Amino acid sequence: CLWSLPLPPAGAARLAAAAGFDSIDVDPGFAQVARQESLRVSCAAVAHRMPAGAALEAAEPPARTQAVEHVRRALREAATLGTADAYVVPPATAEAAARARYQASLLDLADDAQAHGIRLAIEHFPGRGLPTVEATLAFIRATGHPNLYLLLDIGHCQWAREDVAACVSAAGDRLAYVHFDDNDGTADQHRAVLDGLQREEDLVAIVRALWRSGYGRAIGIETSPRLADPAAALTGSLTIVRRVLARA
Repeated sequence: CLWSLPLPPAGAARLAAAAGFDSIDVDPGFAQVARQESLRVSCAAVAHRMPAGAALEAAEPPARTQAVEHVRRALREAATLGTADAYVVPPATAEAAARARYQASLLDLADDAQAHGIRLAIEHFPGRGLPTVEATLAFIRATGHPNLYLLLDIGHCQWAREDVAACVSAAGDRLAYVHFDDNDGTADQHRAVLDGLQREEDLVAIVRALWRSGYGRAIGIETSPRLADPAAALTGSLTIVRRVLARA
C-alpha cells in the first residue's frame, strides 16, 4: 500500500519496485504520476483523499453527492490503471438512517465499478458502522448486489477479536482482497507484520485458509507512515510474507 510510506506516490512506487513488490495499492490521483514501467496496480483505495465534509452516508445531499462523485472519478482512474479491485471504508456510524444512505450510495457505485470490470469491496473497520467481518458480510449480503465484496484486513480482525481463518471461510466468494498488518490489539496501528500480537504460525494458518478458499489475488501489505522507519517496516513485512507463502 503506497500510503504506507511518507513519500510522494511516484517515489513510493519506485521504492516498492526496488524492494521487489509485484504490485501496489494506490490512492486516487496515482494515474497522474504513474509511469509505463510502474508496478501493476492490484487495488485502489477509492474513498481515500475524500474532500472535507463529504461522506457516502452524509445527511446533506450535496455532501453525499460530492462523496459519490469522488469515488466515481477514482473508479474511472482505477479502470485506466487496469485495477481489478477497489474498496471503501464503512460509514462512520451504525445509525440506521446513515447506513441506509451509505447503502444507496454504494449500490450506485457498485454498478459503476461493475461497468468498469472492477470489484468494489468494503473494508470492515472497528469503531465505524461496520466494525467486524461478520457485520460487513451481513450488510453486503443484505444488499443483494453481485458486485459488492469484502476487503479483509487481518489487523482489523485482530483488533475486533475475530478469527481470521473463520472470517475467510465465512466470506466465501465475497472475499475480494486482503491486507496484512499487525497491532497490539488496541488500535489500528499498521505495524509491520510480526511486530505486534502476530506469530509467524498465525500468518501461515491465514495463508492456508486463503488457499483453501480459492483466493488467488494479491496480498496487500499495509503499514503506516507514522512508524519509526516506514520503509523498513514495509520491506521487512514483504520478506516475512514471502517466507510465509513458501511455508504455506
